[in-house]
Amino acid sequence: HYKAEAYRKANHAFGQAYRALPENFFFAMAYGLSLARVGQARRSSEVLSIADASLRPVDEDFPLKKGLVHFFQGMGLAYSKNYGLAFQAFRESLYWQQKGPEDPVLLSQTYNGLGYLTVMDQGLNVSKHAGLPEHTHVHRRDLERALPFFEQALTANPDNGTALRNYVALCDTLDTAAKVFSGGYRANEDTLTKTFLDMHRRILRDLELAEYDEVLFLVDVSGSMVME
Repeated sequence: HYKAEAYRKANHAFGQAYRALPENFFFAMAYGLSLARVGQARRSSEVLSIADASLRPVDEDFPLKKGLVHFFQGMGLAYSKNYGLAFQAFRESLYWQQKGPEDPVLLSQTYNGLGYLTVMDQGLNVSKHAGLPEHTHVHRRDLERALPFFEQALTANPDNGTALRNYVALCDTLDTAAKVFSGGYRANEDTLTKTFLDMHRRILRDLELAEYDEVLFLVDVSGSMVME
């Protein structure tokens, strides 16, 4: 359902699974994320918070699960365009991921998300002036702050095509030479269910910087860049 972008159908299916087994952590993650995707931010937060409260340190996967909760909370906030709060949630996810055995796919997605949110958070104010159409101001320093996150995403998983496209696009904008990343990691379908592989892929596409037919960067009097 996620792969086909049938969000409401996915939400219905995940909701059925969650109501049947509300104590199942992964059902809660799937349902919470799908709720956020269809605009039910408050209910999404409730479901994810309940799952978070149920976690116990004796669980050998405790750090990874804590990281997943905060990652999905961050995705929900990003869907609501609360980019600053989403950034904080991703930071918290990173903190927990680094406390246990790392999942290279999730780690890469988290770093890519941090880069994406760094760019998106400082481009929220839409304005019109100087004869330009509606546009947002994008400071070069913020784009430069985003670049290392994409590099870390590709270090964790060079096969992350979304992070690679974000990284190359940003390097091109900043007129910076792109590094080459090797030693790819590919998700093992024996360890990740198909549902969660599809969710990973869908989330990656959600964290891709928008592609425009024409993206125009100008320098204006405020010292920022103008993205039309």
